[in-house]
Formats: sequence, structure tokens, C-alpha cells
Amino acid sequence: MNTDISNLIGFAYNEEHGVADSVLLSDVSEESFLGNLKLRYQASKMYTYIGETLIASNPYKDLGIYDAKTLHTFPGKAIYQAQPHVFGLAEAAHATLKRSQKDVVVIISGESGAGKTEASKHVMKYVAAVNKAGNDAELERVKDMLLASNPLLEAFGNAKTIRNDNSSRFGKYMDVNMDFRGVPHGGCIQNFLLEKARVIKQADGERNFHIFYQLLAGADEATLSMLKLVRDANKYNYLAMGAGQDLKDEAGFKETKAAMQAIGFDEALTTTLLQLVAAVVHIGQLEFTADGDACKVADESVVTTLAGLLKTDAAKLTKALTTRAVAANGEVYETNLTASQAVVARDAMAKALYERLFTHLVQQINKSINPGEAKGAALGVLDIYGFEIFPSNGFEQFCINYCNEKLQQVFIELVLKMEQEEYAREGIDWVEIEYFNNAAICDMIGQSKSSMIKALDEQCALPNGSDAAFLSNLDRALASNDRYASRQTDANDSECERERDFRVRHFAGDVIYNTDGFVAKNNDTLFQDLKRMLYQCDQPALKDMFPEGADELTKVHKVPYTAATSFKLSMDELVTSLTSKAPFYIRCIKPNAQKKPLTWDDELCQHQVKTACIHADMQQLSCCLHSFGLDALPWID
Repeated sequence: MNTDISNLIGFAYNEEHGVADSVLLSDVSEESFLGNLKLRYQASKMYTYIGETLIASNPYKDLGIYDAKTLHTFPGKAIYQAQPHVFGLAEAAHATLKRSQKDVVVIISGESGAGKTEASKHVMKYVAAVNKAGNDAELERVKDMLLASNPLLEAFGNAKTIRNDNSSRFGKYMDVNMDFRGVPHGGCIQNFLLEKARVIKQADGERNFHIFYQLLAGADEATLSMLKLVRDANKYNYLAMGAGQDLKDEAGFKETKAAMQAIGFDEALTTTLLQLVAAVVHIGQLEFTADGDACKVADESVVTTLAGLLKTDAAKLTKALTTRAVAANGEVYETNLTASQAVVARDAMAKALYERLFTHLVQQINKSINPGEAKGAALGVLDIYGFEIFPSNGFEQFCINYCNEKLQQVFIELVLKMEQEEYAREGIDWVEIEYFNNAAICDMIGQSKSSMIKALDEQCALPNGSDAAFLSNLDRALASNDRYASRQTDANDSECERERDFRVRHFAGDVIYNTDGFVAKNNDTLFQDLKRMLYQCDQPALKDMFPEGADELTKVHKVPYTAATSFKLSMDELVTSLTSKAPFYIRCIKPNAQKKPLTWDDELCQHQVKTACIHADMQQLSCCLHSFGLDALPWID
């Protein structure tokens, strides 16, 4: 079949908005590729294809292209039959599932602020809206619940950062289960590594999780009175740094409450969730003063308020906060905490409570939307943290960037490496494309026997493990590794502070990590007596959230996985799941760091295109085009 490129709808070259599919560029150089993306972006064309991969350049403004009329132009059309759009990519994934009756997944990647969360929501919107369930009220209810899960999870799991006003501070993978017609009949959500450290402290210009500010701005006076809260975020230690940065929080709270109702949460569950959110706020108000070798709570009224929300006795709560019970040789010994130790225990309790509250929320959503036994294939959507390079990068960024390395490795394995190996096996005459293979970085951080995560875990297992010893061990083990550096291994690396920082040369760029707090955050455990106190509260949800609190203090517990190892195991499991499904990719680009509408930073965009192998993907498919002719492209029938 001879296909005239000019007949592909909107795909021929246009001086005003370039080429809609980059594989049709006559010049496949990086300069030409970036020039085409820039031309399209400045013409308000935020989407561009590379074959069946969608490039989405964040416009930082509403382009008015997601209405129902636009959505319903895509069903039944192949990718090349309409202008590039997230709805077109969603249609391709959905059509593949219906045709093959096998699982598919849409993998959304990009740096923080590139628009991944919005892309995820539009994919879900399309999948829910494109199917007509007729008069089946139950299927319509399921669709409403699937869509409502997005704003609810965003309220509890997203926050304003310096890069993004609605940054996902957790990873989310959602399977939408389909029947044989491709109609959704349920779903299941997995959550990964909530950034719980944000609960107690935020960087300048950032906020705590949205739900805290939404609650203060949007709850009625009766609710605030019941929760013993006032509307001023400045009054609360955990929220004050983000006070005064209104992100339409009042409207956000209404949307959050509506989402709870749509998912089927009853009034009791809704009240419990808000009470525990308020409890975290009040934990931050606890202060301690020295009392000889011990300490005492500075303001007993705070304990009384907190005890009321947790539904426990104020004296029990005070004891759990100011003492620690230690079991030895079958006996239990009680020791007093100093004021500084009590502050550490307080913050650990706040982080643990919010983290488990978030997991509890996900479980409650799954109870409502999970169909039970799967009846057909599933369409997965992965919306997970973007690569992060902040002025100061710590343990959280280390884990997040490792996650991005793993996902980049999946892209390389599934899209680039496998295609090149297939060409070689079949003896196809073509030019091999160079790409950044990050397997060595993944091995260095988490996969090898002497990985950085293992070195960190070793310090957590020692009674006197320290950040300094962790860094020293890294220096010895990785001194000759060209992906690692510190001031001790490279005296010319003046950006790293001596005996504190290390550098990792990631696929998306160099990141300098400050090791302060690495060991504590990796080993972030809550005292067993605090878990027992929470479990014994008369708040039923807390028994589900802290089941280990039922154990006696004298019981010997298996050492739990550290935070980094737990995250690594979750990532390994996720990667295994992703590689078993037919993948579709949305590669999000952050056009500028200032979030300015339709402003294109050449250097920033070139960096993202190069490090994420986006240009290599385009060259790969262009090579296929020139080797076999246009007929060989997978989306031409």
C-alpha cells in the first residue's frame, strides 16, 4: 500500500505548527526535532507524536481542548487520523485492550512540573467517558467513583512545591478493570512512598499536603469547632510555612467532600478521616519542657484536644509521649524522655499517623471501586513522581530519582533496546542509534550486592549508625565509579560540601544529595508503646492502621524493612507488572522553570529530550520508516 503523507490528517508539514508526528520529519537531527516541538508549542499545539508515543509539553494555561465535544471525536480513530492529543493516545490503548483482550498500561513520565498528573486525569476521563453503558446504572456509578478517586487522592497526597502547585508527593498506579466490551467495571489503586517528611516541615515557598489547608478554608464553623481548629494556618506549627498561599482551597474542600460522597464514603468514615487530619495538626502543637531528667507537656490543653480526636485518655497519651517502654529479658523497663527526645517522638508519630491514614484512605477507595475477581483485561495508568533536582536534595529525592531511573530503564528495555536487538537478529541494514543506558546507575543505587541502599541499610542496623559513616562507606565502595562523586573522591567537585554531600550522575542530570537525616529517615520507626497507644484508642480506624499495636511490648518483632528497601521492593514489583503489559507512553516536557504560559526554554527542553531518550526514540522509528517505507509504521493499516 502506498500512503501519501500529505493525506494523513494534520500530519503534513505546516509552517505555522510544524509536523504532528516527528517520525515524518525529513531531518531527524536533535535540532530539527526540538525546533518542531518548539514551533508547535508556540502555536498552542502542546501535543506531538513519535509514532505511538505522545510528547506533551505543559502549556501552563487552559487551551480549552478537553471538552466533551473534543473527546467524542476520537473513538474509533487510529492515532494518525486525528491531531495529536492525550485522548488519541488513550483511544489507542483502549482499542488495543478491546482487540487483544490483554492488559495495557499508559506510562506517564517527566520531570516534576511537566504535567504528569493532568495527563493521568485526562486518560482516566477518556476511558470513563468513551464507553456507553446504556441503562446500566451500576456501571455509571463505577465510572463516577473511578473519576472521583483523582481529586480525593490529590487532596491527601499532593502539595505545592517550588516547581509545581499540584505536585504528587506519592506514586500511584491504577488498574481499571474492563469487561469484554472494554467498559470499566472497577479498579484498584497502589500507592508508593508518600513523602511523609513533608508533614512536619516544608521548604521555603512550599506547603504541606493540600487537605490541611482545604480543611481550614472550606469546612463550616460547626466542623472546625468539632475539630478544635481555627481558619488561620499561621496558628499551626506544621502549616505555618505554607500559610498565605491560597490555591483555591475553599473550592478544593468542596470537591474533596463531593469525591468522598461519589466514592460512597458514609458520614462516619468522612468524619474519621477529618478527625485524623486534625489530629496531625494538633500533634504539631505539642511542646515539651525539661523536668529534671525527664520532660513534661508544656500545654495540657493540647493533649486534651488531641486525646479527644484520637478517642483515648489524656493521661495515657501524655505517658506515651514523654516516656519510652523498653523490653529486655522478658521484663519491661520504663525510661523518661528528654524534651528533645519527646519532640523526635512527636514528629515520628505525626508522620506515621498521616502515612497510615493515607494508606487507609487508598484501602477504603479500593473497597468501593474494586470489582473483586477480575472479569477481563485491565488498563493501567502509572502517575508517579517526576525526577527532582531541588536546591537541597535529601533522602526523599534520592528515592524518587531512583524510581525514575527504574522507569527509564523500562522504557529503554521495551522501546529502544528490544527494537535494536530485533533489527540485528533479522539482519536489517540500519544505523545503530546511541542512547543513554542507565542500567549501571540502577545497579549502583539499588540492584547490586554493594548498592547504595544496602550501604544505608547497614548503618540502620547498627546501634550507632550515622550519616557520616554511610557517606564514608560510599566513598570507599564507589570511588572509581564514574556515576558517583563527593568532595572526598574528587577534590575539584566544589559544589559538594565536604563530609556531607555526594553526587549521582543520573540519566536526567547530576544531583547533589545532602546526607543529613538519611539514616534516620530510612530507619524511621515509631516506638512500640506509641503504636500500642494508637491501637488501643477507641477510634476504630486506628486499630486497622496500627495492627502491630496489639502485640505485647515483650514480643520480639522481626526487623522491618527500611524505608528505602521497602520502596525498592515495591519498584521491583511494579516494573515486573509493567513489563507484562502492552505499554503506551506519554513523555511530559516542562518547557520552562517559571511556569510561564507558552514560554519555551531551549536549554531546559534540550536537556529533557536528551536525557529521557526522547530523541533516540524518534530516530529509532524514523529508521524503521526509512528501512521499510511508511507502510511499516505500526499505526498505518
